[in-house]
Parts: sequence; C-alpha cells; structure tokens
Amino acid sequence: MAAPTADRALAWYSSAIALPYPDVRSALTGLRAEIAHEAARTGAGVPDWDTEVLVGPVLLPTSGGQPWFDYVLSVACRPRDARQD
Repeated sequence: MAAPTADRALAWYSSAIALPYPDVRSALTGLRAEIAHEAARTGAGVPDWDTEVLVGPVLLPTSGGQPWFDYVLSVACRPRDARQD
C-alpha cells in the first residue's frame, strides 16, 4: 500500500551541536533555528515541530579535560500546502 502523498513528501532534517556545558534549552533553541533556516533555504517546507527528536546531551570524551556535550535534533518538514495549522 502506498503512503498518502503528504507522507511521501516529508523531508527530514538533522542538525548537531556540541557545547562545553549541558544546556538542553540553549541547544534546542539553536538547533531549531538552524533547521528552520535550512528548510527555508532549500524550499523543503515548514518544520513540523511535533515530529522533532532530540538526542542529548551525550558526553563526548576529550583529551584536554574539558567535557563537551553533543546534541542532535531531527525534524520532518512538510510542504507548505500540506501543513495543518
């Protein structure tokens, strides 16, 4: 069975950031802005924030002693005409 047209049209975007401190709010704000900018730049449509998946903070090993925390956000983007507001 084929997926409905709107489901086939989804484009997924991911963005990552590493911070020297664990701050989910700051990471999420920056990652959302980056994905929204990239989706607009490429014409992918509108990020559907209900689909967002955040992974992190993940402690990254470093040789210098300063810990870094990695975050990755993935979000589906829907074409503008398929967005349900």
